[in-house]
Amino acid sequence: MIPTARRARAIEQLRPVIERARRFSGWNFDDVGVTPLEPQFPNGLATPWDYVATAREEASRAARVIDLGTGGGEVYSRIALPGETRFIASEEWHINAPVARDRLAPLAVDVVRASSEITPWAEASFDVVLSRHEAIVPEEIIRILRPGGVFVTQQVGKEQWRELESFFPNRTVFPDHFVEYRRAFEAAGLAVTAHYHTWHAAYATLGDIAYMLLVAPWEVPGFDPVRDIDRLLALEDAHGGDQGIVMTLCRYLMVARMPGRR
Repeated sequence: MIPTARRARAIEQLRPVIERARRFSGWNFDDVGVTPLEPQFPNGLATPWDYVATAREEASRAARVIDLGTGGGEVYSRIALPGETRFIASEEWHINAPVARDRLAPLAVDVVRASSEITPWAEASFDVVLSRHEAIVPEEIIRILRPGGVFVTQQVGKEQWRELESFFPNRTVFPDHFVEYRRAFEAAGLAVTAHYHTWHAAYATLGDIAYMLLVAPWEVPGFDPVRDIDRLLALEDAHGGDQGIVMTLCRYLMVARMPGRR
């Protein structure tokens, strides 16, 4: 049983978090307090791969590149370097599309408001297709790739935040896209390389977790930090400690190459 005073104090502390989440745009979480607990890799990252470096290398050899679901363009702005390559981005959410346009305009990147799952582009339009944490349809990726083209994606893996399942019964159960995407690309004749990694990280406060659940509403549909305060506090009791609230994080990198030459 959660003491009434603790519940009231926690709700009061979460109110600024709720207001901040209502103003959320872009796709930048630098203000969320989260610390990896395992040693970082030689690349300085929590994953053994570097998505930006991989995407940038592929883009350097391409004539046309698109980033599906670019968010606010935060990551793509580090990939779309000046040169002869034509860079395009898509973003469906009406809040983020203008944010991406403003950020990417100085890099001469065209931003189109469009779905990543049913795209408006013609067949064989791109040498490189990128997707970072954006749902895709493999058949659509294959359709818009040119012969010899490559698809590079980093996605959130199935084990992400698995600690939530014990406290939020309505937590979304996502398909295992790591298996499904790979199977679909290989069945179509693409050569696939993939890497999968899980690690633990400590969220500094309960507010950091509540904020993430508010701006990613697909994780726990209908999540309300006030109504769900007892569940949040139970999560904190079970997984909190001196380092913070420890959660599992999970990512994978997949690179799928079309047969042919470009």
